Amino acid sequence: MKKYLLLFFSLSLMMIGCGTSKKTSNSDSTPLNETLQEKNRVAISLLNRIRRLRGIIIRNGVPIFNKTNNSMSSEGSSEPLYVLNGYIVGNS
Repeated sequence: MKKYLLLFFSLSLMMIGCGTSKKTSNSDSTPLNETLQEKNRVAISLLNRIRRLRGIIIRNGVPIFNKTNNSMSSEGSSEPLYVLNGYIVGNS
């Protein structure tokens, strides 16, 4: 009888130990689509978009286009990009 009781106790302990510790429900988490829409609502400024482009160097707060394709050295001609409301922003 003690063997069965010990076996039952150890099996129940093993079943409890292998179970999940936290319930997962769909009501607590937001769907992926809503999360993506929330992240896409953030407006990215034009300067931040320009900074992500290849060949753009920021000097003294002014984005400058570097015409040398394979290097980002100071050699080679560089020219400022647009001018928007008196601020140098880019070049077409």
